Amino acid sequence: MQDIMNIMDLLELLSNERGMGSIKDAYNAVLEHEQVEPTILATNIALPHARIDGIDKAVIGIVTSQKGFPYSDKISSLVKLMILILVPKTAPGEYIQTLRAFAKILNEPEYVQKIIAMNHSQQVWEFFDSFKQRSEEH
Repeated sequence: MQDIMNIMDLLELLSNERGMGSIKDAYNAVLEHEQVEPTILATNIALPHARIDGIDKAVIGIVTSQKGFPYSDKISSLVKLMILILVPKTAPGEYIQTLRAFAKILNEPEYVQKIIAMNHSQQVWEFFDSFKQRSEEH
């Protein structure tokens, strides 16, 4: 996996892969949320998120680091898992559903440890896809 340690790096990668609108606007929207209170789940999971223009479906980027990396001046612990969630401004329901789905999975410490230990992005996506498939079956 690529060495990404901040939101802007992840946005640039996602933009190159997904062709999103303005990276600067997306960054500013995420930063608005994070400057008030960083979205930290547990001690080592960051979940930055925003609703933005320029996309027609959710864009999600995931960064894992077994060593951890600094995320915010307001948080002293290192982040080992960062999941950036961007959803179209026109889809508030999808926004809440997406946040809820990730929060539910990330509430389980054993799942978080499995994700952090994964070495390939494909493994991470397959892990999350398995939850999506389970929820569609019920």
